[in-house]
Amino acid sequence: MKERALNILEGKDLDDPLFPFICKIDDPNEVDNPDFWEKANPMFSEPRSPYAKGLFKRF
Repeated sequence: MKERALNILEGKDLDDPLFPFICKIDDPNEVDNPDFWEKANPMFSEPRSPYAKGLFKRF
């Protein structure tokens, strides 16, 4: 998936319908703290949709 996204971002495969969305964290420790997850996935921002609530509970 990452290679596919990079091909789109580099202009090698502009016909691919994938929307590459790459996020970065400020500190590796943030990955273990759910309070920071919305930085990488805005869907987790409050108020969460029912879908986001279900997805958030899985992790």
